[in-house]
Amino acid sequence: MAKLFNDVRPGDLITANFMNQVLAEIQNLQDQLDQLATSGPGGPPVINSVSPGPLTVGALMTILGQNFGPLSSTVVAFSGTTVSQFEAGSSDSILVVKIPTLFVSSSGTPTLLSITTPRGSVSLN
Repeated sequence: MAKLFNDVRPGDLITANFMNQVLAEIQNLQDQLDQLATSGPGGPPVINSVSPGPLTVGALMTILGQNFGPLSSTVVAFSGTTVSQFEAGSSDSILVVKIPTLFVSSSGTPTLLSITTPRGSVSLN
């Protein structure tokens, strides 16, 4: 890694120009960190498969995929009804959730599963 600044020695004058260079470099590093936090190397979430159905309200559903983390900022919803917590075994590639109570008409209503992370979202009927 290239050295950004020369060492400051006792008695050297620290100028406003030097401090502005240091602050600009700190801001550049912060911008890079913010970019990694929102787009990161993993990209948006991907759903590879879900537990075989039929599933009922209160049953555990396992969703296999990629880029589900960090779980603290991941939201899973079934037709807009948000899941309140992830069950044991959940990770960046596996989500285990309890199916919430949903409104379904007598003729049946397709349910939209959506996963949203800071890096993007994915949906599946």
